[in-house]
Amino acid sequence: MSRDAHITCPKCREILDPFVASGVQVDLCTACGGIWLDKGELGKLYGSWGIVEIERAAGPPRRQTPPSSDLVDLDCPACQAKLITLHVKGADLDGCVGCGGVWLDSGELGPALDSFGARGDPNLIKELATAVTARRDKA
Repeated sequence: MSRDAHITCPKCREILDPFVASGVQVDLCTACGGIWLDKGELGKLYGSWGIVEIERAAGPPRRQTPPSSDLVDLDCPACQAKLITLHVKGADLDGCVGCGGVWLDSGELGPALDSFGARGDPNLIKELATAVTARRDKA
């Protein structure tokens, strides 16, 4: 991420810590274990050791947050647009209708990548960006 300003966790409002994993800069919440990925970063992590690096850096969550749902109203940490819950291939992810970023709660990165990677087609990761774009176009 190339922002100079600090961004905050949409779930617990702690300041997110930038972290580089497998050459991809992500933003971690060390309080609840959530991860902010700018548009395209989920795809860059596919097939890398980034998930292990991120999980080690985040450590165990110190704070529990409720799971995402269509009823939870969250603001994007990057652009302040609303996050929407996307049900993509068995994974529930929070996507931003404004900038296309993705919020993952603690423990969701592995299942999100597995949901796409288990099918043997890394292009399926693009479905997330497509789903966010489709929702944005309807808004």
